[in-house]
Amino acid sequence: MRTKYIVSLSIAQALVSKGYRVVEIKSSSRQEGRLVFGFEDTAELRKDFGLIVNK
Repeated sequence: MRTKYIVSLSIAQALVSKGYRVVEIKSSSRQEGRLVFGFEDTAELRKDFGLIVNK
């Protein structure tokens, strides 16, 4: 399974509200003190992610 990591809490919450499930939460390796939220990387997730980001 491929994982798409999201740093933005608001985007992660929007994906969860659309029914996506967080499969992993870990510390960001790029931004100290931040968390990243991992979702199963699917074509549908990428489509919804694009719609959320481009609102």
